[in-house]
Amino acid sequence: MSLAAAITASLKKMAMDPGFEGELLTKDKTKAKNRNEGQWWDYKEELEVSSPFGTAKLARHVLAFHNAKGGAICIGIDDKYVVKGIPPSDAVDTKRVNDKLKAYVGPRVKVFQETIELANGRVIWIIFVPGVAPNQLPVATQRDAPVDTSSNKSLFKKNTFFLRVEDESKSCQDPIDIYSLFTDVDLSLIHI
Repeated sequence: MSLAAAITASLKKMAMDPGFEGELLTKDKTKAKNRNEGQWWDYKEELEVSSPFGTAKLARHVLAFHNAKGGAICIGIDDKYVVKGIPPSDAVDTKRVNDKLKAYVGPRVKVFQETIELANGRVIWIIFVPGVAPNQLPVATQRDAPVDTSSNKSLFKKNTFFLRVEDESKSCQDPIDIYSLFTDVDLSLIHI
């Protein structure tokens, strides 16, 4: 099994697949097995959802995965793929995460979450994002993101579509991305 297969199996069951932990982490749970991010997963060292700006940052990634085929956001793994974990109290329950996200992603996009316990009393927090259902349209942001005080810019405007392309959550501005979003054709594989 691969990490992508474990994520897909988790999304089908709407619960973490038993093989997921073994595909995500080394046996000693100190490093991520996959030393990259990809179309199906993203690593974050931490995730702050207590502020509207933090929630908007999460919403961007949730919509990108949702509008693709789904995926998992793994919180507690740094940029060097070291497993640091987060305090268990930072892993917000599913209802609260969905309630916070709803302002930006609307009522149709629902995530679920699980945690993996680490030896140091910390956890890896996994947010699973189901993909867009067959015969449904992709979802755009429902309102503008708040302005970041450090850059004086907003992360996104209302009606922005995001899509997961390889290891990036990107806004769909290129016609190729928009075509891919609405046709389920992965045009990143086509070299024009």
